Amino acid sequence: MMAGRGPQGKESGQAMTTDERLEKLERELADLKAELAKRVRTAAVEVVGENGKTRAVLNVDEDGPRLVLSDETGKDRAWLNVDEDGPRLVLSDENGKDRAWLCADELGPRFFLFDKNGRNGAELSLLKDMPRLILYDENGKAPAYFDVSKDGPRLILGDENGKTRAVLTVEEAGPKLILYDENEKCCAELTATDGWPMLALADENEKPRAVLGVTADGPALVLLDAAGRPVWKPR
Repeated sequence: MMAGRGPQGKESGQAMTTDERLEKLERELADLKAELAKRVRTAAVEVVGENGKTRAVLNVDEDGPRLVLSDETGKDRAWLNVDEDGPRLVLSDENGKDRAWLCADELGPRFFLFDKNGRNGAELSLLKDMPRLILYDENGKAPAYFDVSKDGPRLILGDENGKTRAVLTVEEAGPKLILYDENEKCCAELTATDGWPMLALADENEKPRAVLGVTADGPALVLLDAAGRPVWKPR
């Protein structure tokens, strides 16, 4: 009967030679080096360019991990960190001004754009599953605001003083456009409820004074006094 053979092709019980032990040790050493090359454990890593300037720094401090990328002059231009509030990406221009932020916290994901002076330019967010876009003017006011809720889309336009001047919505009953004066009082409302258009004009007290519409009976115009009583309508 032939004797059994071990994993090295040797007959069972046959001892390895010195050369075989050295060869086995070299193989294990090579495997260990390959594994170490795949994984580096350290508190910080700094990468420099050909000119010796730092181009990337990866470290972990008490706030969490952070990656900083620099341009060829050594100025920091991009930051990626994760702290207790969540991840955040910051991009800056050549003057060190933040121009873009991307973050995701307990409120939801948000994306900010800034002008060259660091003022708000635009904000895109998804808060409580409601998408929202805000556009700012050069003074940091928000004259344009667009969101989509369970009731439908809504567009809000404001003036240079931050006052709401127009609201456009599309609801289940139909589209609606409301115009406001400089005191944010409603002065005009255009609707198309159930397919019938209507325009209502109001006074400084937001009381309807003129209503123009089209119904199944045809076009109609009604003028009202301050108490809301009709004072004129076509016969």
